[in-house]
Amino acid sequence: MLPVSGIGGDWAVARRWEPRSVDPASSAVRQLGDELYNLRIRAGLTQQELADLSGGRWSRSHIGRVENGDVTPSADFVETMDALLGGGRGLVERFPVLLLETARQRSRGDRQRRAQVPDEPPLYTLPSTESQKTSSSQDRSEAGGPGQPPQDEESRSAANRSQFLRMTLWTGQGAVLESVLLTLRVEGPGGGPVTHEQLELAVEHYARVYWGTPTTVLFDQVRRCRQLAGVMLDHPQPAGRLRHLHLVAGWLSALLGNLSFHLGEYAAARAHLGAAGRLGEAAGHHGLIAWVRGAQSMVALYGGRVETALRLAREGQGFAPSPLARAQLASWGEARALARMGDRRGVLEAIARGSRAIESAQEHRGLGGVFSFSAGELQQYCGTACLWLDLPKKAKQHVEQALELRDTPAARAMAFLDLAAAQSQLGYPAEASQIAAEVLEMPSEYLIDPIVRRASELSSVLEPHRSLAPVRDFEERLTSLVSSTTSRRAVQLAGGA
Repeated sequence: MLPVSGIGGDWAVARRWEPRSVDPASSAVRQLGDELYNLRIRAGLTQQELADLSGGRWSRSHIGRVENGDVTPSADFVETMDALLGGGRGLVERFPVLLLETARQRSRGDRQRRAQVPDEPPLYTLPSTESQKTSSSQDRSEAGGPGQPPQDEESRSAANRSQFLRMTLWTGQGAVLESVLLTLRVEGPGGGPVTHEQLELAVEHYARVYWGTPTTVLFDQVRRCRQLAGVMLDHPQPAGRLRHLHLVAGWLSALLGNLSFHLGEYAAARAHLGAAGRLGEAAGHHGLIAWVRGAQSMVALYGGRVETALRLAREGQGFAPSPLARAQLASWGEARALARMGDRRGVLEAIARGSRAIESAQEHRGLGGVFSFSAGELQQYCGTACLWLDLPKKAKQHVEQALELRDTPAARAMAFLDLAAAQSQLGYPAEASQIAAEVLEMPSEYLIDPIVRRASELSSVLEPHRSLAPVRDFEERLTSLVSSTTSRRAVQLAGGA
């Protein structure tokens, strides 16, 4: 499927209509619609021409409704339009936030309805549930969703093109490593000052694009970059450059450890993080060591080694070079480990300590991205800890503040799942299922393993309420997702063998 610049459009259309201003204060669905409109007009296409260009998969009126912000489009629609119109991932990157905003609006509407009907029983099914389920099923069928056969050759061809585009939208990541390799050819196999600078910039780039890039795509690039650092270490280096290479290789190993965790490969994550910690010690960099201890604590916590998780989090605070790093470890590792132990007093003390630390923190200039920490993250980890202590009201307070402050798709997905779990604990399984089901509508590239695990935990809690239609719908979506994810990873492992 070629972008429209390679197909040709009527540029009189582009001159006839004025582009829209995308208001960042407007809703996510309206922002996506405005951006779609601008891309179409810039390409010189009418709505009907764009509908024809899509192979008739979507009608002119449907495109118009999306542009006006009247309907939430499917993931396939967004990917196809972005590719056809040369959107450069602009539409794709807006889509996860749009889905999560929709879930939040639904949650708020449900709460308002309950407030207006105080005598409504806590366990109930929304009247519109069946119609929503039917509509959702129809949308998945029209988009060629899981288990739905292509209706004709044209639809099958369009689906194949969409899958190809899904795999190539992020190929620009490789250009970063290519620049390092070109410089290395000039400065020699051991590298020089420019190669070292570019390696550091590569680490910063990978950290900043972490949450916007599919995990498997980023893993491959980071691994190749670390291999390059390893080759350079095989050559004699001045003391300063040797320390710098240890530090760069350490941060790259930390990234691989975090990526492995998000892929559900816990043994690999422990190996990469172990290497990162040792490289941090060789470089004498306490900031790297502290972050690695936090990540190791997280892996231990999800692996059921709670005492180890607590020890690592507290050990990391001893290396923390700033109040911000101490706040991160107090909430990311310590508070959540104590919550799994049922130590309410310890959790509240860790939360209070983390809050004081983040309030006293000055502006911190670091690598950013996945290596950064913010008040929104503190609120999110505190919410999870309260949830594990069976304090759903407190958990909701923290999670709702986190949703106000956090903007990455994965972080917001985890926050919404915590919100769903809190609603379940409060006695509203139907609403909990609806919130969680919306999260599972995210593009599969962004559904990291912790999201699937958290959704699976919620599904187990909701099992007694399977008589409710929203609960069944959520479980069906989760089962389909787990099956497709398992198959996809098996193919990826076979390809890498």
